[in-house]
Amino acid sequence: MDRTLANFIRALRNSEVRISTAETLDAFNAVELVGYRDRAFLKRSLSLVLPKTLDEKETFDACFDQFFSFEDVRREAPGQVRASEQPDAEGATADDSGADGQGEGEGGAGGDRGETAPAGGDQRRGKGKRKSRNALYAEEEEPDLGPGEMSAPTSALGA
Repeated sequence: MDRTLANFIRALRNSEVRISTAETLDAFNAVELVGYRDRAFLKRSLSLVLPKTLDEKETFDACFDQFFSFEDVRREAPGQVRASEQPDAEGATADDSGADGQGEGEGGAGGDRGETAPAGGDQRRGKGKRKSRNALYAEEEEPDLGPGEMSAPTSALGA
């Protein structure tokens, strides 16, 4: 199965374009016949197979143009280095994620996992505690109480 076309069909479905399994198979057959070399011909071929209504055709056009746009890659000269690939003063690039080997990618598939990890152990005691970027995982900071500080408020309640 062609992953590029499958991802494009997934993007169309996420954009509210209804595509059946039979239409998906027709799209795979169309791509097998026309290939990816001629972008305009590919767009015309897939537009005959996938969208059905005028609204879906408009959505298809927008999705196709966005999904199959390679402008950023073409603008750069072959020997040109992207800004994110240029080393900084320490010799690391902007794409480098640090010594732990976990990059901060989209969708939470990496990065600093301590920010969203459940509070417990060292984090509850204030070690490595950070504010969460996601309110879903936000937690109020509790002051560190020792044994004497904790018993004073509870004894006042009993009196």
